[in-house]
Amino acid sequence: MDFNFRHLEAISEKMDHPASLEEALRVNFKKSAELEEGIDVRIYNHMLNKSQMAKHFGWSISKFNDQLALFNKLNPQQPVVHYLQGKVKQLFSRFDLDRLKRHFDTDCYSDHHKPTSCLISSHKGGTGKSTSTLTLAVGLALDDKRYPKVCIIDTDPQGTCGAAITHIAEDEQFITIVDLILRNHEDNIVSQLLGRGFSLEQIIESAAFSTHLPNLSTFLSFPTDDRFTDLFWSLKGQERVDLLCDFKLNILPIIKSMYDIILIDSPPQDSPIIWMMYEAVDMVLIPCSPKNYDYISTKNFLKNISNRIDKLPSQGKNIQWSKVAIVNFNSDSKHEVKYSDLIRKACGEHVLNADLAHSQAFLEASETGRSVLDLKKNQLKKTKGTDYDNAIASTTAFMRSFIIELHKVSSK
Repeated sequence: MDFNFRHLEAISEKMDHPASLEEALRVNFKKSAELEEGIDVRIYNHMLNKSQMAKHFGWSISKFNDQLALFNKLNPQQPVVHYLQGKVKQLFSRFDLDRLKRHFDTDCYSDHHKPTSCLISSHKGGTGKSTSTLTLAVGLALDDKRYPKVCIIDTDPQGTCGAAITHIAEDEQFITIVDLILRNHEDNIVSQLLGRGFSLEQIIESAAFSTHLPNLSTFLSFPTDDRFTDLFWSLKGQERVDLLCDFKLNILPIIKSMYDIILIDSPPQDSPIIWMMYEAVDMVLIPCSPKNYDYISTKNFLKNISNRIDKLPSQGKNIQWSKVAIVNFNSDSKHEVKYSDLIRKACGEHVLNADLAHSQAFLEASETGRSVLDLKKNQLKKTKGTDYDNAIASTTAFMRSFIIELHKVSSK
């Protein structure tokens, strides 16, 4: 008897979801946050004592006390109130720091650097794209010396990069990058808001979600974002070109006016949504795990994507920097050391100087809705202390290497 796959569509129609997609995602994103002293541990772990706050501004503790009193006098409705830990320490959140910085600091990241976008891309799943994106985003946001405004854009319809650290209020609307791009092609929430008189700038600003860090935001992705590909293939000629260029011409400039560093996590595929990002970004980081399959996949990816970019409207002239990053690297494995050496030999100067190590700490962080930089050693449940130390050392070196490269592109 001939097999008829048409029954699969009928089954799909019968698979009613008990809740709306937004409700399901809201539950998924709200991972059970651990509490420390009654505060979300992701916030608590980055709190600063008075000495650290004073040092951040280059003040004595006495001057910090005076400046804090002055700030609170000027802001009686919303004063910065320290959190008492027992009766010994006075702790301030990163949100307190942010408010004080915006009031007292005159030197901003944007004074010295242009807003810069970086696509983290690979055609193979499980290569460390999301881990790399989240680690870099949190690390950059925690850089108190430079203190850039950072955002994550998730373009993977099946991904949840940044979702775990995203704060979502019960009444917040979900607007994805694809919703924004398709505003002129379908009746969606963005087109409806535009019809009500809201500007595209206002809508994009409202689409960004806050996180546990005041200078880190996220733009989330939904499984329904796959419809972008369907629309692209339904168009022809100049309409396709216009769609590919919309993010570059109309969306990204607004996001760059809001943030200093934009990190874009991509799906593991060669698809129109990726081509759209290649047409727009300033930098491309290509994570590669030093394993046989990943090595071969990256080799093919580099060849294919070079040909693909050459056929885009801008032919890659917008891309100012591109390097491979060795990630999830177990230096105790002879097999991985071999492939790490092969990657470095093949890439030469086009590979980041520092690797991102393999560690249980990254997995534990992911399972608890955090990046590895949001963990504290005394809170570990599955990771050994030495493994955590190695992960932090590796992350610090990886961050330093990326920042050096970033500033080659962004410095004014």
